[in-house]
Amino acid sequence: MMKKLSLRRLAPASVSRLVMGLVLLAATVNCQSDESTTTAISIALSPTDASIRPGDTVQFSVIAKLADGSAKNVTAQATYLSTSPEVLTVDATGNGVGVALGSSFVVATYQGISSSAAVTVDASAPTLTSIAVTPVNSSIALGTTQSFVATGSYSNNTTRDLTGMVTWTSSAQSVATIAAGRATAVAVGTTVITASFGTTAGNTMLTVSPAIIVSIALTPTTPSVAAGSKVNFTATATLSNNATQDVSADATWTSSAPTVATVDKGSATTLAAGRTTIEATVGAIKGSTVLTVSAATLVSIAVTPSNPSIARGTTQQFTVTGTFSNNTTQNLTDSVVWTSGIPTVATIGGSTGLATGVAAGTTVIRATIGAISGTSTLSVTPATLVSISVSPTNPTVPLGVPARFTATGIFSDNSNQDLTGSVTWASATAATASISNAVDSKGEATTLAVGTTVISATQGTVSATSTLTVTAATLASIEIAPALPSIANGTTRQFTATGVFTDATRQDLTDSVTWSSATPAVATISNADGSRGLATSASLGMTVITAASGNIMGTTTLTVAGATLVSIAVTPANPTLARGTTTQLTATGTYTDNSTQDLTAAVTWASTMQGVATVSGAANSSGLVTAVLEGTTSITATLDAIMGATTITVSAATLSTITVTPAGVALPVGISNAYVATGTYSDNTTQVLTTQVTWSSSDTNVATISIAVGSEGVAIGVAPGSAMITATLGTIAGSTTLTITTATIDSITVTPASPTTNLNGMQQFVATATMSDNTTAVVTTQVTWGSSDAYVADISNDPASMGLATALMAGTTTISAQLGTVTGTTNMTVVDPNNM
Repeated sequence: MMKKLSLRRLAPASVSRLVMGLVLLAATVNCQSDESTTTAISIALSPTDASIRPGDTVQFSVIAKLADGSAKNVTAQATYLSTSPEVLTVDATGNGVGVALGSSFVVATYQGISSSAAVTVDASAPTLTSIAVTPVNSSIALGTTQSFVATGSYSNNTTRDLTGMVTWTSSAQSVATIAAGRATAVAVGTTVITASFGTTAGNTMLTVSPAIIVSIALTPTTPSVAAGSKVNFTATATLSNNATQDVSADATWTSSAPTVATVDKGSATTLAAGRTTIEATVGAIKGSTVLTVSAATLVSIAVTPSNPSIARGTTQQFTVTGTFSNNTTQNLTDSVVWTSGIPTVATIGGSTGLATGVAAGTTVIRATIGAISGTSTLSVTPATLVSISVSPTNPTVPLGVPARFTATGIFSDNSNQDLTGSVTWASATAATASISNAVDSKGEATTLAVGTTVISATQGTVSATSTLTVTAATLASIEIAPALPSIANGTTRQFTATGVFTDATRQDLTDSVTWSSATPAVATISNADGSRGLATSASLGMTVITAASGNIMGTTTLTVAGATLVSIAVTPANPTLARGTTTQLTATGTYTDNSTQDLTAAVTWASTMQGVATVSGAANSSGLVTAVLEGTTSITATLDAIMGATTITVSAATLSTITVTPAGVALPVGISNAYVATGTYSDNTTQVLTTQVTWSSSDTNVATISIAVGSEGVAIGVAPGSAMITATLGTIAGSTTLTITTATIDSITVTPASPTTNLNGMQQFVATATMSDNTTAVVTTQVTWGSSDAYVADISNDPASMGLATALMAGTTTISAQLGTVTGTTNMTVVDPNNM
């Protein structure tokens, strides 16, 4: 783990002011940039502190928590600022470079939200010594993924998660590819996954096994539809690795009764009543379901409205409802053929059902589909429009208030008809008021300025007018602020009155309204110059406060309550916690009457440095502090703008247990096994300690275990029996039992079998021994590797790259792995892509 910048050198208040200043500065810079439309509510910058040497780099990342509860990596969208660029520079991608010895803060900002981290450039900062890649030797199914973690070990025996900082590679990308630590299986086989940082690298083996389909399920299950409908089926395969996959596009679809329904790529078309089995087949696996098709025929047609009457020149919309043999109904207005028995009386659209009166009389309106028809009788009256009446007549309205006009048509037969929606409206002086001809707001005038305008309604050659007078805006309502306040007895509260006028403008009327209190015994309110709207409490209770101007008034309720909170004390004061542990804080409030109250569950808890310690505000754990990282932070408790605080100091986590893996191993004599020691700390974090612990065997006559640099934890069977393998660090130890059997090596298998590698490419081979007791063991690092033709491919026996073959020339060579008298082989073919 890298050395941290010590914030203990500054007082907590100084640190808070410094970081707040940096955040405000970064936020100011960031306000000039465009952000995503997705709203962030918080961001986290990591690492939160770091120590590097001059010339070294540190990559920062930013994770945003969005308003919808999801998280998003916004490292590329954030902006970065170094407070001391002469010590540390940071570019637009969040990559910091140590320039000179010293300390600096890095501030990252996204959507105006900022987070900071501390960096020390120190010549004595620890250096990276090794990288461990986990999980070790994992196996995944074809088409699935595996996430790897790169853990760096440093010269000061600390470790750090480098997953997002290393360069990931796969030795056989045809087997699996890897990006950002996540490997994707491409083909069956094995590949070496390597994590590199500078000149340091670590690797592990990944095996990709095949996944096969074991069953197929169709959805929807046993559907039932009417003939002529479509049903879209989905075929979902369950694989041998319990994964599922949509194979609808890959399956072969069949219908057992094509006369009932046909199916193509999962889409079934129903043709006739009956039942058919829909089946989807992939390879030898089938899935099926039963589709039931019911017949439905049109029985009758109903035309509505029934026998309507309209004036000549007006229209009538008819609707057709069809009733089917299965008692279902359907709107068929656009499907039937419309006819008018006497087109000289009324015409009707052939497919729309809209009839137009042509002359006085009656005609039969008929709707027909196939052999089914329905009718309605339409009467057309001879009335004609004589005049139009516009109302209201010459209205006067304040500015900002709309005026609604209606137009009534008077016909030759003395009948009246509302023509508001059919006339054309106009305003002679559009600057004073405009009037709408939109379908949903015809006749609605919008007042725009003080003055007069003539509003007209016209249909054909007939028109009518009304004069609209717009006066100055008038007071419409009064709003009092604050709304529903509560004050302590003996204190005061200033009220303000805001007038809302008819033109939507607002004006402060505090000094012009008349103030009153409904219950002066509870509180009085001033109408004196200089203190208008100032309420003074007199006793506990409630009173209605009123602000009036003419006949317009606004009200609110003022509550006079008991004593108010003066201060908050947080206990225990300034405790020290080990990282990963917790402590319960208590908030005690002191009130104006000198009484106290436990406010732990009522206050709002906050930590100024959440990277050091967090504090819960949940109902069942309010005030519970959790130590996160070494350092200091101020924990605050706030209620009604009153705040109390205490300082939390977090010390380093301590080692709790050591786990030795793999557990319960059984090996033949002469075969080795590499053990891993994993430490669990007080903060529930874990760390690989294989190279830091002291390894021992309870019986070296049975098995020995190495403590040599580069082979720590490698045990070798000496003689049949059992020995306890123990890893010790300080006073903490963990152990497991190693059993050495009498089994002998029967054969050695070299994988991958007969691979083909491009010229200048590399292929990692694995040697697996099969014992006389049918157990197996990976002996890649114990065999002697050989190539029958070193000109075609060379294979390494170096401890750091055992079994890694390098393709040198096109051709075929035999790769061998020998242990004792047992040898395993496979062929390796090298091809030149340029000659293919």
